[in-house]
Amino acid sequence: MEDEIQSTPKTSLIVPVMAILGFGIAIIASAVGGIALTKISNASEEMNAKIEKNASIELEIKKINDRIDSIVSQFETLKSDNKVNELARQTQQVVNTLQANINAIRSEVVSNRESIEKLATRTVEKPVVKESKPDEQQPQQQEASKQNTDAKTHKIQSGDTFAKLAKKYGVSVDAIVKANPQANPSRLKIGQEIVIP
Repeated sequence: MEDEIQSTPKTSLIVPVMAILGFGIAIIASAVGGIALTKISNASEEMNAKIEKNASIELEIKKINDRIDSIVSQFETLKSDNKVNELARQTQQVVNTLQANINAIRSEVVSNRESIEKLATRTVEKPVVKESKPDEQQPQQQEASKQNTDAKTHKIQSGDTFAKLAKKYGVSVDAIVKANPQANPSRLKIGQEIVIP
């Protein structure tokens, strides 16, 4: 009997301790569950945002693919209509024409340069004047002396050439060259005086 009395207080203490311990575990479990629910909720929101973003990106990709298909279709239509080939052929014709014009201009420039060099190197021979009376002078000599008295002078300005001067004064380039044997037509200097016959 003594044993029964002594074991009763021990058992009566275990029950309240167990209850308190169970209550503490329940509180901890609720707190952990709440934290887990919050994290799951946040993760769920992030997943939903990513899913929506992926859906938006997929929609944009589909639009881009549709546009690419449309462009490819248009290109195939152009290609089948030979419009591209016709345009390329016309462009090539224009290029060939331009090339021919450029070659013609180049040959003309070379020809002009050669003519100018010939004019520049040409020396004017002084005519032999016979001792004769003025009444017996030949008509050409009279014309030459008349031209010398009618001669004008022109100061070379930027861009002047013998050809421009000949056109301006209504004389031939040859006449200007003969009247100015000291002048080099390809090396005219600004301010240089040229006799215009």
